Parts: sequence; structure tokens; C-alpha cells
Amino acid sequence: IRSEPITINELAEVSRRNSKIIYQEAQSLSDVSGIQIEPDDPTDFVKEYADKLDWKQETKDRAKKLCEKVKENALHSGYSPSGIAASVLYARSEIDDLGYTQKEISDVAGVTTVTIRNRYPTIMRLAPDVDQKDLASRDFEISFELIEEKFDLSLDICHQARDRAQHINVDEMSRGSSHAGIAAAAYIEAA
Repeated sequence: IRSEPITINELAEVSRRNSKIIYQEAQSLSDVSGIQIEPDDPTDFVKEYADKLDWKQETKDRAKKLCEKVKENALHSGYSPSGIAASVLYARSEIDDLGYTQKEISDVAGVTTVTIRNRYPTIMRLAPDVDQKDLASRDFEISFELIEEKFDLSLDICHQARDRAQHINVDEMSRGSSHAGIAAAAYIEAA
């Protein structure tokens, strides 16, 4: 009603109740009262978390603009607003070379590092100040596109390489392997 963003996890922590129960009860109250509970806007959380991280206003503004791009492209749909906000902040930190770790941002946002790791590469693609080639180490699809654009490879080789890269066994990877490196190795192996 007051448009003040708060996560169910934050309420659960203070009330010492299970977040699933709080969610179910909120849904029941919504049904009974006729008040629709709109999902929180991840942009509100971007501002809150950026304040906690003591980011400069200019960086906060760029993060909010990136979050708006995420919403315009409906990439937030079906995900927790706090998780999207954390992923936006990490993406912005990477773009601006601020040096924050996924763990530092996940601690502020109360989400897992897995949430950030799964979402931020897609979010980074929306940033207007990022060269897509710079994202190749983080995203298989960009790596594939760059390799296929540069080399004239048969469709068979391309399909084999993509399949190999996406089904790579974690034990086969060396520490620090990038998506670009794995994709390149898969193309060499397929060729």
C-alpha cells in the first residue's frame, strides 16, 4: 500500500517465520481484502543496495538505468526483485571495474551468489556502454557468435562445438577457464 519495498526474506528474518508461510498468508490476505499485491520494483532495491554499498550517485544512476533496460526487456519477469537488483549491481560493478565480488553484493541483497552468477551475463548484454566482444569470456552464446562470424565453419562443426561446450564436464575445466576459452577449444576439437 505504501510502496515501500521489503523482501519476504527480510520479514521472515525479523519475524522468525518461514518465508513460504509469509508468502502464502500474504496471498490469502490479498484474496480476502481484494488488494492486489504488486511485485516489488527491482529498481527500488538497486537504489537501496547501492546506498548500502556506498556507491557514488553517478554509478547508482547508471545501475538504475540498466535495471530499467532489464524491465523493458522483461528479463525480471518471474524472478525475485532483490535477485535482479543484485545481478544488476554486480553487472554494473563489472562494467565499471568497481571490484565488488558476487559474495559482497549477495550479502547486501540477501540472495545467493548463484542467483547473481546466473543472471548477470544476460543483464550485462543490455548495458549500452559494453562492447559485446568484452562479454565473450562470460557468455557462451557471444563466444559462439564471434567465432562463427570470424571463421567459415560448416554447420556440422558449429553444432558439434556448441553441444560439446555446453555439456562440458566440470572436471575437464581448469581453474579460471572462461566461456570464450571453452568455446574456442570445443571448435578446435570439432574441427
